[in-house]
Parts: sequence; C-alpha cells; structure tokens
Amino acid sequence: MPWQSICRRIGPWIGLLLLLVGCGGGAMSQGDPSAAIYQPTPPQPQEVGPRLVGPIMYTVDARSRDVWMYFDFARGAVVAVQDPRTDSWDLMFQRYVIKTNGGHTNPTGQGALLSLGERDFAAVTKVPDKAEFTSDVHPKNRPSSYNAVIAKWSRYT
Repeated sequence: MPWQSICRRIGPWIGLLLLLVGCGGGAMSQGDPSAAIYQPTPPQPQEVGPRLVGPIMYTVDARSRDVWMYFDFARGAVVAVQDPRTDSWDLMFQRYVIKTNGGHTNPTGQGALLSLGERDFAAVTKVPDKAEFTSDVHPKNRPSSYNAVIAKWSRYT
C-alpha cells in the first residue's frame, strides 16, 4: 500500500490517540474517582484493513519510565516489539515522549507526522494535497530523537 494511502487512512487517528495518551496519564493517579474511565485498552492486535473507519478510542498505558509502548495502526493496538528496527509499529510512547517509526528513531522505518495546526478534529477528513510530513530528528543538543510536530503536544499547568 503506498505511503500516501496509509497516511490518509491513519492521519486523522493520530490526534485522537495523542489526546487519549495525554488524558490517560493524569487520570490514573491514586485516589482519582475517574481513573476507571482511562483504563488502558487491552491489546488485541489484529489486521484492521478496511474496517478502520471512523474514530476509535484507544488508551495507551505509557506511565513507565523504563518501558516503551508501541502502537501499530495496521493492527489497531499496542503491540509487543522485540526489535524496533524490524518489527511493525507506528508510534512509541513513554510517559510524555512520543516517537515515530522513522527518521533518527528508526532509519529503516517510514513513520512521519503532519501538523495540521489548530483545527476542529471532526473537520479533518483527508490529508492535504501538498502535505509535508516530518520525521524524527536527533540534534546534538538533545539526549535522544524527537519529532518537532509533537515536541510540545502537552501543556503542564
């Protein structure tokens, strides 16, 4: 399947997934009566194919400081990854850090992100014709790779 076709199918879901990861971490604290709302979605990886239509809600448990959680859009779930350079995945999460399967994070991967700016999420129905996707980079002044599109996806206030 061509890369543009994949991006058109999964692009709108990235925002929803990022929203859920952001919501999940705060609500999982002890003593929070709403914690049950943000329980991690049990991983049940299976090829989604044309069934991936419309918004889906998926909560990733990315609280660990040591363990990366890998999400694969083609299987619609968190997946076990033994070798990030060869196994199939799209986004990886660890606490507030999100990386794509491409660029400096994985030079053999093709993952990249597109910033659509601030928009009504429901109004996003396709990838713009002249979309320019951004891969992960690793500048000398940072300890690891990151993607500028989501470098500041959360606000701590």
